[in-house]
Amino acid sequence: YATYLEKLAAVTADDILRVAKKYLKPENLNITVVGNKEEVGEKLAVFAANGKVEYFDMYGQPWSDLTPAPEGVTAQTVISAYFNSIGGMDQMKKLNTLVEVGKMNLGPMSLDFTRKFKDNNKMLMVVEMGGQVFMRQALDGERGSSSQMGQTATVEGDELVGLKKEADLMFLNRPDQYGLTPVLKGIGSIDDQSVYVLDLMKGDDVKSTDYFSVENGRLLRSSESVDTPQGMMEIVVDYSNFKTTNGYTFPTNIKQLVGPQVIEIVIDEMQINKRLTDSDFKVD
Repeated sequence: YATYLEKLAAVTADDILRVAKKYLKPENLNITVVGNKEEVGEKLAVFAANGKVEYFDMYGQPWSDLTPAPEGVTAQTVISAYFNSIGGMDQMKKLNTLVEVGKMNLGPMSLDFTRKFKDNNKMLMVVEMGGQVFMRQALDGERGSSSQMGQTATVEGDELVGLKKEADLMFLNRPDQYGLTPVLKGIGSIDDQSVYVLDLMKGDDVKSTDYFSVENGRLLRSSESVDTPQGMMEIVVDYSNFKTTNGYTFPTNIKQLVGPQVIEIVIDEMQINKRLTDSDFKVD
């Protein structure tokens, strides 16, 4: 250490070039860029020895362009297959209430999770630990509220519309009521499973994208971009471990990726058509 500065001052430009040639191998160099592939792809290709750019999704899985859906497959047939995977449209019309009970895993914390639905226009979500409520979100049919760590706010605007969509388990059967149009983009893949990619459009804007299994119609992933105080952020929700209760099949594992944060919800119990009153959905 006593001669460190002296040795550092003795390093020449030729020394740096010699070491760089020894350890920095252009053929082993990887350049990683996050962005729109249409905007950056051609510019990056000049740096690749083979002139090709490899694309990956946000999970690090290889990305390939969508392939066209077979003739006769439309946005509506994909949505119909989705409802059939749950139990069928007739069965869904008989679903008046749904209660989900389980755990929300947030980092090292495991919290009690309860979510209730009624009449496709009311919803209540409560996250708590030891009787202390950490988060509460309610929709009484018209008004919404959100409470977190004792702070309560009225849900309004686009956030209220989103809450109403979440409460409506038949939403995809009537997207026009929310000003949305489903557009089938083609076939992609998630973890080697073929999926139909369906955009929900409002005018020329993509509001969200859903991914449905080609094999069985189940909704495997949803994604949307939301405006946050930290800027635009992509929210991705994955659905898995589907289980059937009283003729209805729903996911029991829900993993939400919000920026760097991962929230996992594990449903242990589903209650179908349990008696609930409107007072259960009181807005704070």
